[in-house]
Amino acid sequence: MPPTEGAKSGSDAAASSRDSVVSSAEPFPLLEGWLQKKHAKKRMFGSEWGTRYFSISQRYGTLNYAKNKSRSANIMLPLCDMKKVDRLPIEEYGPYCFSVHCPPASLILKAENNAECNRWIEAITYHAALWKNKAAGALGSTSNSKSPPPAPPTTDPASTATRDFSTGFM
Repeated sequence: MPPTEGAKSGSDAAASSRDSVVSSAEPFPLLEGWLQKKHAKKRMFGSEWGTRYFSISQRYGTLNYAKNKSRSANIMLPLCDMKKVDRLPIEEYGPYCFSVHCPPASLILKAENNAECNRWIEAITYHAALWKNKAAGALGSTSNSKSPPPAPPTTDPASTATRDFSTGFM
C-alpha cells in the first residue's frame, strides 16, 4: 500500500516507514500506521508512551493495535461500540494528542503531526459511524431501505471538538 502524502523520500526512507498508509478511495479511507499510546499506569522507569501499530479493519469493523506491525492484533476495539473521539488540549497532553473511548477501554494516542492526527480522528469517526449504521440495520431497523453512509466530518485543524457517537450520529 502506498505511503500517505506525509511520507519522506530519498534519504528519509527510514522515517517514511513510520508514516500511516491508506488502503481505499473512500472519503476517509482505512488507515494503518504507527501512533504513540499513553500507558494506562504511570511508569517508574521508561517513557509513559509506547509505540503501537494501529489499523482500521473494514472486514471485522475494528480498530486494532499491536506492539509490532503484524497481521494479528493484540487488541481489537469494535468500531460500532465507539462512544467518542476527542482532540485533547495541548496544555494537558501535548501536541497532536487525541482520545478514543470504546467502553470499557479509553485510549490516549499521539500522532507525529497535526495532519496525521486529524486524519486518524476523521477516519475513526467516519468508520465508527458506518459500523454503527450497519449494526442498527442488522438489529432490525424499521426501514427496508439501506441508509446512505454518513457525511464525512469536517474538522478545523485547530479544533478541539468532540465526536460523540452515543446517538449514532456525528
